[in-house]
Formats: sequence, structure tokens, C-alpha cells
Amino acid sequence: MHAPRYWIGLLALVAVWGASYALIEVALPSIGPLEVTVLRIALGAVLMTGICLVGRIPLPLDREAGWRLGAVALFGTVAPFLLISWGQTQIDSAVAGVLMSIMPLSVLVFSKLLLPEDPLTRWHWLGFACALAGIVVLMAPDLSWPVAGPLTGHLSVLAGALCYGLSAVIARSLPPRNVWANTALLLLFGLV
Repeated sequence: MHAPRYWIGLLALVAVWGASYALIEVALPSIGPLEVTVLRIALGAVLMTGICLVGRIPLPLDREAGWRLGAVALFGTVAPFLLISWGQTQIDSAVAGVLMSIMPLSVLVFSKLLLPEDPLTRWHWLGFACALAGIVVLMAPDLSWPVAGPLTGHLSVLAGALCYGLSAVIARSLPPRNVWANTALLLLFGLV
């Protein structure tokens, strides 16, 4: 059994992650998808860099880690933020949130493709099939495009989810360092 602080952390993560789609929908009428993306990354970069400065956490960067951090920044921040924001100009935030449920499933597929040393069992694939069926059930009422919005909006959000999955697999190859420093660096890369 996990300590209560883990459950509190998980609930906080779910609330923040889930609320982001609603907040994007609120921001999009005033500013465009590119501006939403830049603002999200800039706010995160300022916050994380500030935490590292206050905590005196160094931001070491070597060439090998730099390439990986750059890839995580591209596929885990820049591309999905932009794709999801653009997709939400065409579809509702609730639909975007459900479409994002493909992300953990994409981690399984990318792990199989990119990490052959990490074998997948039949239980992994059974879980994958059950989760995919659950997503289809959740989306069934909204599968009648154009009622739920243009197909391009759905595909854009799905592409953002796939980018998140790819970045999670790439991030596994990052050298073991301070998570605050890695996060600050990848947000700074993403901002650039």
C-alpha cells in the first residue's frame, strides 16, 4: 500500500493535467494556439529555473544528455502543446481529454519499438486491448464526425498524445540526474 502522500500527489497531477484542457479552451478565443504554447512553456521554464536557482540546483549539460533533452523537449513539450492547442480550436476540451487517453497506450507501442531489451508480455497486450476498447466506448458518442468537430482536430490531439508517449520512452534514456534540473533544461530547450 502506498503512503497517502502518493495518492495526494496523484490526485493533484490528475487535477492539473485534466484542467489544462479546459484552461486551453478558455485561452484560445483570446490568443492563438502558438501563443498558448509559448506562454505555457515560458511559464514552466521560469518556474522551474527559479526553483533550481533558489534550491542551488546546478543545470549541467553535456552533449549526449543535451540531444536527449532536446528530443524530450520537442516531443514532450513543444509539439504536443502546439498540436493539442490547435486541435482544441476545432474540438471541445472534453473530447481532447478523452483522446489524450491514447498516450499511455502509445508508450507501450513505442517501448516495444524502441526498447527491445524491455520485453512485453501477453498481459501487457491484454491490458492494451482492454484500454483501447475502453477508449472506443468513451468516444463512441463522439465518433460521428463532423458532429463532434472536424477530423483534423481529433487527429491533431491524437498526434499530440503520441508525441507525449514517444517523449516518455526517450526520457527513459536520460542520464540519472536531478529531476528539477532536467525539467528546467527541457523547458528552456522547448522555449528556444
